[in-house]
Amino acid sequence: MMNPYKILNINKHSTKRDIIQAAALAMRERKYDVREVAAAQKELIDPISGVAHEFLQFIDLKPLQDQMDLTRSETQTLSSLEYLSCFEKNWICAVSR
Repeated sequence: MMNPYKILNINKHSTKRDIIQAAALAMRERKYDVREVAAAQKELIDPISGVAHEFLQFIDLKPLQDQMDLTRSETQTLSSLEYLSCFEKNWICAVSR
């Protein structure tokens, strides 16, 4: 499912009334399918799924991204990777028996 806040064009501080009005407006605009609008409204009105969507859509990952080094090392090769002993032939044969 897409972002229900985007479908209804509302923010995370919207009230139940705002959600219902936004759903009616979204259905009139026909930018999204009626089922998508209805699902977005249902998800945001439900207290539990509403909080879950609020967390998922508005979490700030910038501090975590700053801490992580996502650049790929040019020197890393296949031979520099660790060999996991759980993938040895004997182990695989023992499991498949």
